[in-house]
Amino acid sequence: MPKGVYIQDEKVMERFRTVVQNALPYSLKINKNITQLAQKIYTTTHHSVSVSTLKRLFLYPDETNPSLFTLDAICKTIGFADWDDFLKKENPANDFEHFEIITMVRHNGYRDFEEFNQIISRFADTPNKYEVTLALVQVAVAKQDIDTLSQLFNIPNIFDVVEYNSPHFYFIQELGLIFRNSLLLKDLIPFYANHPIAQECYIERFVDEDNLNGYYGELLEEYHKHKKTLEAQLFFHCLMCQRDIENGNLKSPHFNFLIHFREKEPVHPIPKMRRLALLIYYFRNDKEIIDNLLEEIPVLVANENQDMRLYVALIFCQIVFINRDQYALKRMFQYMNFTTNSYTQNINMLRYANLLKIYEAYVLLGDGKPQEAKSKLSTFNPLHQCPKTYNLHNRNYDIVNTMIATETSKNTTPDK
Repeated sequence: MPKGVYIQDEKVMERFRTVVQNALPYSLKINKNITQLAQKIYTTTHHSVSVSTLKRLFLYPDETNPSLFTLDAICKTIGFADWDDFLKKENPANDFEHFEIITMVRHNGYRDFEEFNQIISRFADTPNKYEVTLALVQVAVAKQDIDTLSQLFNIPNIFDVVEYNSPHFYFIQELGLIFRNSLLLKDLIPFYANHPIAQECYIERFVDEDNLNGYYGELLEEYHKHKKTLEAQLFFHCLMCQRDIENGNLKSPHFNFLIHFREKEPVHPIPKMRRLALLIYYFRNDKEIIDNLLEEIPVLVANENQDMRLYVALIFCQIVFINRDQYALKRMFQYMNFTTNSYTQNINMLRYANLLKIYEAYVLLGDGKPQEAKSKLSTFNPLHQCPKTYNLHNRNYDIVNTMIATETSKNTTPDK
């Protein structure tokens, strides 16, 4: 029997299941994904854990105590040293201390950056590091402590990029919203735009499309002076194109980079999809070019990670919708063999699928199906959104909703 795990310790096992699930991009409530986890364990640790063992642990939890071998292998797969490391870092006793520290910080603040750093470092190896960091950042913003905030991304073990780590994702989102609402951000632009970790973890992950004409546009312009990789250039020029379009400049000079872009080194699918959507907007009056561009969609959505697949589709839809391009939107949904009803495996997929309902409803309306469009849009949940694009998608929702209401009204008005 593994150390610390007894039948009466179900809370520990429940926490273990939650941590494992949060570390994976797919639901462990689905049979085929259990097999995927087994393969990941073998690839990571070169140890085999049977699918039946994993099913007993995650899919049909029972009172069987998993072996230490099994728990060690799973823990190593999701970033812990072993089971004991998991118990140490996920010790429920840590919860009291982190709540206590947050309360003290909110009421009494901190003395200087050294103490700020010490407090965060105390929790750097625990799941509570994000909550503690956010509480300290809020206090620093309230104090207008530019010196401390300028050094934020120098603190180790907090901004380590972990792909598909949900806690890290929400941490960056919340951090971005705190900065967005801060009057100090313009003073911090010189520090963050030139800091490699801030560039990757903040600027490139908190893409504030609601504020391209504000602080975020200024942040991007400074970022572009310092980061010159091909991917960074494409990222910058795409968002500057969007800003120009918002301002009525339909022939943005940034289109020149997009038109002549060639992938001479690997580039992430998100900026490539953004480029594709913007080129479809640019060549909107040339159907032959549009059809050729649309042939690129299958490659860009061919991602094993379903969250990423949905997100790049959402990027495409929100951009081509600027021109109300029903044809391009319909082709996207066809290439994905897509229906928003089937994507509810995790919170990220639920959010992206929810936002895509706006554009799916628009396609249905364009196909002459106003009732189906109305029904689709009625399932949109305003709580399942990305805070950083809340205004953008709410505006598009209102546009589609008004169009559906107008079309429905036409079809129900009796002839005189």
